[in-house]
Amino acid sequence: REKVLAGPRNLLDVQPGALRLLAADLLRLDGAPASAASGDIGTRSIAAWRAYQEGQRALTSWRVVAAIDAFERAVAADPEYAHAQTWLAQLLVWRGEPGPRWTSHVSTALRNRAALGARESSIIDALQSIQQGNFSEACTAYGLLRGRDSLDAAAWLGLAHCQGLDRAVVRSTSSKSGWVFRGSMAGAQRAYARALQISPSAFCAFPFDLVTRLFAVETNSHRYGASPDSSRYFGVQDIVGDTLAYVARPFEDLKGTPYEVLAPAYDRALQRNRDALLNILSSLTQRLPDNADAFESLARVLETRDEITGTPNGGYSALTALDRAKLLAKDSAQRARLGATDVRLHLKLGDFSRAVAIGDSVLTANPSPSAKAAGYLAGIASLLGHEQTAVRHLRTSGFSVSMAGAPAVPILEDVSTALFMRAALGVCDDSLRVLYKRLDILLESYVNPAQRGTARRGMLMRPAQFSLGCLGPASTTNLGDSVTSIIRAIQALGVSDARTSRLLLDSLQRSRKLLRPGEMSLDYTLTEAWLTATLGDTTAATHQLDLSLTALPTLSSYVVYEPGMAAAVGRSMVYRADLAAARGDVVTAALWASRVITLWAHSDPSLAPTIQRMKALAAHRA
Repeated sequence: REKVLAGPRNLLDVQPGALRLLAADLLRLDGAPASAASGDIGTRSIAAWRAYQEGQRALTSWRVVAAIDAFERAVAADPEYAHAQTWLAQLLVWRGEPGPRWTSHVSTALRNRAALGARESSIIDALQSIQQGNFSEACTAYGLLRGRDSLDAAAWLGLAHCQGLDRAVVRSTSSKSGWVFRGSMAGAQRAYARALQISPSAFCAFPFDLVTRLFAVETNSHRYGASPDSSRYFGVQDIVGDTLAYVARPFEDLKGTPYEVLAPAYDRALQRNRDALLNILSSLTQRLPDNADAFESLARVLETRDEITGTPNGGYSALTALDRAKLLAKDSAQRARLGATDVRLHLKLGDFSRAVAIGDSVLTANPSPSAKAAGYLAGIASLLGHEQTAVRHLRTSGFSVSMAGAPAVPILEDVSTALFMRAALGVCDDSLRVLYKRLDILLESYVNPAQRGTARRGMLMRPAQFSLGCLGPASTTNLGDSVTSIIRAIQALGVSDARTSRLLLDSLQRSRKLLRPGEMSLDYTLTEAWLTATLGDTTAATHQLDLSLTALPTLSSYVVYEPGMAAAVGRSMVYRADLAAARGDVVTAALWASRVITLWAHSDPSLAPTIQRMKALAAHRA
């Protein structure tokens, strides 16, 4: 390799760093961007420096996974290399990795920040602020980065991230509630859109779940935060004036305040977010025709608009965008997720046979999945009634079935997962009761008395909700008082206080007038229908189930991702068939029974009694 220098003959003697620069240029990787040159200082390891060059080269096209891999190799070769530590931490933060995965990299970079240039110094300042929970200071640091170069996509991404994820709630005289979120979601959206204008590939910097926090396209998506005194607040997207806004309200208002009070323009705000993100993604897929992430995200947004089939205005439908994503996907976890999406879209279309065929094919193709892939496969298995497969994949994924906020008790996870899946699928036999008893014994043995109540609620609240038809409402009375509103209504019924139970249920149902029935979690809808019927109003219970089961395209996009929700699909159909049979409506009973038989055609033996009952109901129609 040759490098031509222009200057006086004594250039290398009189210009500081000229010889180092010449050596670096002779050794530099082909295609390394000019921005990578700042990393020439700070390491004596050629392996670390070369790996850093690779990472920066990957970032020119925002190949984030490859960049993370390269930066990890750089810090492995030289743990004190501040540049590699800085960029590795930044990418991990953007990808939504938990604190323990990136905070140590920030600490090392700060310890060696004398080697950093201006750009990386601003980034490490921002990351230190994020680590301390001060997103406002992080925005200031990213703002300095943008001020030095308004075409730096990383600066705009940083601004989108710090504004959109700022949980701080501060006082404001202009707010209806007297409180506002410090970070502007509208500002975050503008910053994100600007980053993609500068570099379309920057779309790959954030996972789609983070993008949907900036553009809330799913219903029932709230923003959460806390004031300086740690009081909790939430916000529902609204339009104030002509701007997307989230009014911060005390967390207690979430339980019973109607949506028309929380956010009068909620529907318009939701539609604006969907339209804005659709426009971004439609343009992006034209500029990045080989990007699987862009097409997967486009499919998700089109699904929220109920555009599952057809090609509106000559564009993509959710299914055609998904097909393109499947063709382009190379990552095993993404393929599993796309498989789950494919199952869900056909479920929403009412094509149960096709959904089963796709689901079985995806499960067969992934006998030994990675942890990430296993999480999606567990949902598919749960939907199709493969209880043991669902349990196995849940264990592989490392996903805890305990409610958030409960203390972690790893030694109980196997039992709690088995109980969760058995209850979720509606199995009602001695094995279910044995699992309950075993979990109680383990709680006594492995959890100290101070945490036992919280741990019990965390592990048993959803299984207790799933198994109401088997164990009855009295089984929830040992969960204590810190439970959800629907559980409190069930507990009231468990102590024969039907009046209180009915009042609590009515209050719950009045508080969400702006949500379509299918947009509620289906397992929750099933619980409400069971409670309504048990309180004596089977007509209302039937109507409530029909509003979701006969409008499958409106179901949440998480219905196959989350095992409890996935299992509720078949279980809701079973309950609907049973309600019809109890009223002597043999035609409707047979209709739903036949759908259960199709969906659970290859289910585990634990569901055999349910299948036999459904076959008997289906036979009545014939």
